[in-house]
Amino acid sequence: MPSIIPYDPSLTLGAIVDPAAFATLSEIAELDAEIDAAQDILNSFISMKRSIDMTVHELIAMEVDPHDVKAMSEQIKKEISKAAADYAAIRLENEAKIRPLKA
Repeated sequence: MPSIIPYDPSLTLGAIVDPAAFATLSEIAELDAEIDAAQDILNSFISMKRSIDMTVHELIAMEVDPHDVKAMSEQIKKEISKAAADYAAIRLENEAKIRPLKA
């Protein structure tokens, strides 16, 4: 999900916004965007894994050997694990940076 500038009560239609406040909000939005990008990658791999697993079940139901597809499914598991670790690391790092900016 794309990030936008976070809510702040000073951001109202026709209001003059303090440039420092806007810079802080923009920095928070950039950090949130990195988190969102990592989560999108993780969600993409999870979706792919579910799709491949459904294909395996369909092949089994049609009595077709799914050996090669199962091997791909195992490879995707490794990618999911790596993407989840990357997401967690980015989330922890950026949330630590965001906390003082929101204060």
